[in-house]
Amino acid sequence: MSADQRRDGSGLVDIVFEAYDNDKDTANYLLDECYYRIGPEGTNISMTPVQDDPFHDTTLSLKPEASQFTFVWNAGIDIPDSDHSDIYVALSISDNSIDISSSPLFGAIRTDTSKPITGALNATNPSANSIDWMWTEVNYSMEQNFSHYELWYSSIGVDCVLNKDIENASYLTISERTTISTTTFNLSEMSNYWGVIWVYDTFGYENHSSTDSDRTGYPPEASFTHTPIHAEDGSGYFEVLTEVTDKDGDLLRMRIEYSLNGQNWEKASIDSVVISSYGAVTVSSNPEDYYQLNGILTRYDGEVVTNSIYFNWKSMEDVGRLYSENVLLRIKTNDGGGIRPGIDSQFVLSEEFLLNNSRPLLLKNTADLSYSHKNSLMKLAFIGEHHDDTEPVIDFESIDLERFVIYDDIDYEHGMIWLTGAKLSSSTPNRFDIKLTREQRNMIARWDADNKEPYLKLLSSAAADNFGNYTLYEPDSAGFFEDGLSIAGFKTHLYWNWDRTSPEIKGATYTISGGDIRLEIYFSEDMNIWDDQGMNKTAFQLEGFSIHNSSDSDSQYREINHENYRVIKNAYDTDTLVLAISPEEHSHIWSWPDPSNIFISVNGSAISDLSGNPIDPLDRFPIDVVVSTDAPKIVYYKPENFSTNIPRVQPVCFAFDQNLKITQALETIRMRQLSDADGKALNLPITGRIQVNNFTAPLETEWGIALSSLTFIPDYQLPGNALIEVELLADKILTLANIAMEENFIISYRTQMDTSENNLVFSSSNRTSLRIPGGIFNVDGMIDIVENIPSNQPIYSPVRAFHSANSLEKNWDDPFHYPFEELTSEITFVSTSGIAISKIFENFGEIFFDYSGIVSDDGYLANPGRPPVKENTLKIYWLNELAESWVPLVSSVNTEKKIVSAPLRSLSIYTVMGGKTYSTDQAHPYPVPYKPSEIPAELVGTPRSGITFTNLPSDCKIEIYTIGGRLVAELSHSDSNLSVGAQPGQTFWSPVENKQGKSVASGTYLYLIKSESGVKSGKLMIIR
Repeated sequence: MSADQRRDGSGLVDIVFEAYDNDKDTANYLLDECYYRIGPEGTNISMTPVQDDPFHDTTLSLKPEASQFTFVWNAGIDIPDSDHSDIYVALSISDNSIDISSSPLFGAIRTDTSKPITGALNATNPSANSIDWMWTEVNYSMEQNFSHYELWYSSIGVDCVLNKDIENASYLTISERTTISTTTFNLSEMSNYWGVIWVYDTFGYENHSSTDSDRTGYPPEASFTHTPIHAEDGSGYFEVLTEVTDKDGDLLRMRIEYSLNGQNWEKASIDSVVISSYGAVTVSSNPEDYYQLNGILTRYDGEVVTNSIYFNWKSMEDVGRLYSENVLLRIKTNDGGGIRPGIDSQFVLSEEFLLNNSRPLLLKNTADLSYSHKNSLMKLAFIGEHHDDTEPVIDFESIDLERFVIYDDIDYEHGMIWLTGAKLSSSTPNRFDIKLTREQRNMIARWDADNKEPYLKLLSSAAADNFGNYTLYEPDSAGFFEDGLSIAGFKTHLYWNWDRTSPEIKGATYTISGGDIRLEIYFSEDMNIWDDQGMNKTAFQLEGFSIHNSSDSDSQYREINHENYRVIKNAYDTDTLVLAISPEEHSHIWSWPDPSNIFISVNGSAISDLSGNPIDPLDRFPIDVVVSTDAPKIVYYKPENFSTNIPRVQPVCFAFDQNLKITQALETIRMRQLSDADGKALNLPITGRIQVNNFTAPLETEWGIALSSLTFIPDYQLPGNALIEVELLADKILTLANIAMEENFIISYRTQMDTSENNLVFSSSNRTSLRIPGGIFNVDGMIDIVENIPSNQPIYSPVRAFHSANSLEKNWDDPFHYPFEELTSEITFVSTSGIAISKIFENFGEIFFDYSGIVSDDGYLANPGRPPVKENTLKIYWLNELAESWVPLVSSVNTEKKIVSAPLRSLSIYTVMGGKTYSTDQAHPYPVPYKPSEIPAELVGTPRSGITFTNLPSDCKIEIYTIGGRLVAELSHSDSNLSVGAQPGQTFWSPVENKQGKSVASGTYLYLIKSESGVKSGKLMIIR
């Protein structure tokens, strides 16, 4: 399957569905192409056929050696003027040597109004040569006002059982027909619906990577977004387009549609899903309800499986109907526990639970599973099919069969096995042994160095996380693991030292987080530091680490009396020991005379690596501490001062040029909210925790080398579009030599906007601001304001349109009328997924330009290369990108606050232009005499079809009298509120009518132009 999409994200995507036999040959076996189009990013995904269905009575030839045929296609069917129908799909094979009687079909139905339809899919009259699949009881109602629906067939996998040797190709014929039944179903009564699109890789492609040129048969590389649709009662459906990788790591895509019926959407929504097969899930907000599992779904939060996915055990046999290369089932409860006593203990998989003819993996004795909050995690895996009859090579001798039994299956090709449990071995607590044999490319690792037994030992600890699990990787040439055994876990490498060398201490540092002071020690590999309680605390306390000063005197030698400790993974995926030290201990250490020469060492052999190699007692590593008589300086901070659109959960970080001595971290930083989303001034304190880090190795930053940092982490998500101020208190920022920072340091920034609220949004310079009504945008994101165009090139708007519009301004006979670069800004809304969204405003917002920085005391603005502009002539224009011209907006100038404002027209480029200022005696009307019969045809009906007064002062009043002194008409003019089509200094008497709205008769009339600069009178003549 291939796709073609414009790089800018616009346009339509053409998807070509193709069919292949099992060995991927396409020549002479390609069905007629069928194109479907998907709209641009940011829209709901819908599929509509753009040509007639080419698959009707289509014939496909199969090569003799083909044992499987996979076919993916969509059929668009016009609904007759009725409320009901049954739909049939027929598949037939012309050669008796092929048996397709057990071939499955998966499909779903949706409509052109995105309304779900349900129906039962049943095979009728199966035989060796043909199968009819029938959608029965298709549920829809003509009241939903749709006239077209699509029947989606996905992964029609046909197992072609060859009954005899054949020399000639067999043929497969697919046809489609529609019949009408007599039963009516109402769409509103439905409670769930599911559908799938895209292709699932059932061909078993090998050796494909992202650089392969032959990607035939793979899904399009285009990306899409999902948009939830809510009904008033909280029901509706939710479309998720999820990226899925097949067994070779190639990208697949799949969409699953979930629906709710009267449930709370927020509680039941699934934020991130990983799908390993087609399936259906009925979502429930009630934790006592089960998820109905007809497919496979695993829910993730980052890389950690979170929350509850319950299953209806009675439905598990249905999973065996799935036709897939990869099916993974993971079971876990929402309390971090695992199998729930009394509820989950009866879960048994029957022998009919088969996938791709693989042998069953059976879970038995589940009634004997005891519940443990930390350790009863159950995981099963079904990966691919067996390629030979090799017997299982798992050594279960150390597994306590009375507690947990797993039988008989291992993936020889992809190297994955799932085992779990607490104290699996009765002889060696928290340990189990697995013997693994490497048979093929991706098979599980073998270690036979030094002619040793090919087995690996895994020490598991409940203290590592709630489950104490790891992921092993296959040994490479360096002796590390990669791409191999996966043992249920928190996704971290286990580095194993296969040599008989001692592990090394690679670094050490200390951090302060609130009142928690801890020492971190980095090792060169993973360490054996657990006992049956999780960690060998006794050994650590008696024979563990010590901290020294360079003189090695008794008063400067202390064993680290830590309160507790744990092990984490560092950036190199090896162990880091974290020791929690009391504040008293910490203060004593840093009171030594020369804290710049402190190092740590090991006082014994209680600590060893996973191969039993003890750490070298002479191995010492310094804690790099910089002590200086200079005041500490900030070398980096984030966010930047005056920055905007900062995520509402982002911490604030400051880095310093030397190590700090801080014991009361909460006293070092203050954070306050100074304004809300609507610009209202506030002074609200923001609570949070502060983390102090002293680095063992210098950290290179944007401005210099950092040796310490302070990070403020708010206790809660900050309000949207809020002005935040962060202040460092200088007298609390001390170096190890007790030198304080010279002065307080303050930064401010604005958080990202909450689009559901009214927002007053500012640019980074505060020169441009917007008032955005709540609800204008239906997705989260931010307003991006790029100022000083064109010195800063437009990011989202077409550059050509901008320059073309400016060229038109240059050609006007008005040197005053030209954009101010300092007052030219591009306004764009960018969603959190990075998509720029265009918007024509119906509920008008407002844009403001602050020109106070470029106006003189006498009210003139200088525009380089052009004469000065009077501030009361300023007007805001927006760029019409299609017409490539500037369009004036009804503007208002506040000369006191030095702000010009106008309503928002759309998201585009906005600018400010001025006009020439005229004195009263320069003003005059034209044409004189005024002859309506001589008006050019192109001006008839426009404001210019009347009498134009030009060269007017910026604000003035015009009165027209008869020769006898009777007032005929009055006109008002303001350059800040020009009439349609007028330029600064210009207004129209059009149509030429009196105050009663009647045409003014032929004759001579007097006009008076009155302004602050004086009064001018004159005559004009009308000839009809």
